[in-house]
Amino acid sequence: MDHFKQSRGLTRRECEVLDHLIAGSSSKAIARKLGISPRTIEDHRARILQKAGVKTTAQLSIMALKDRAAAFGRRTVH
Repeated sequence: MDHFKQSRGLTRRECEVLDHLIAGSSSKAIARKLGISPRTIEDHRARILQKAGVKTTAQLSIMALKDRAAAFGRRTVH
């Protein structure tokens, strides 16, 4: 997942939001956990989607998980 975050140029806060989005947390829940407003979470979410080149959080999750699987494959010794 780190490769995904770095390759998309995500900020530290966007990375935090992404982790929560991938885990299935709502904007309200993420906002409470990070101590910021749900509207700010939505702004971060929109920027993350734009940087990733996808339209939905579901597409984002799939992309991030594929990247994680690929990274795991690169670390596996055959």
